[in-house]
Amino acid sequence: MQNSLVVAMLFFIISVPLYFVSRRARLNKKKKINERLTKAAAETNLSFQFTDHLDTFSLALDQTKNVLVQFEHGEEKLEVIDLKDIHYCQLVEKKQGNQTNLLQLLLSNQHQVVKHNFTFYRQFQDNEMRLRITALTAAVWETRLNDCIKQIAR
Repeated sequence: MQNSLVVAMLFFIISVPLYFVSRRARLNKKKKINERLTKAAAETNLSFQFTDHLDTFSLALDQTKNVLVQFEHGEEKLEVIDLKDIHYCQLVEKKQGNQTNLLQLLLSNQHQVVKHNFTFYRQFQDNEMRLRITALTAAVWETRLNDCIKQIAR
């Protein structure tokens, strides 16, 4: 009885500080990403209606100007994509058996040449535990971008 009480106390003493340290690191990372998006909006004179922070990059969409902005976390370089040059948006999932190896969003021009691709999931590099949520996020972005492309075509 005493041993289990000692083990429980040690577990509590170690796990609580670890939880708060990891939580603070996660919040700081999110704060930096949000600051980067605010800076990007000011630099490009855009107003983002939709933003998403993924494992390695962030996406932001200005639907009024039909512009998509992407940047890798930890890098200063922005990729600004004018959706007027994009005619097709397709979500591609490559599988081997039942396992997903790759989940990408491909943006192509009128000749179906891929101009931009965003890798939402790559096996052995990204968090497989969140694959279902990542796949839903990718599907939402495919829908949003296809809506913008259809709106431009009118």
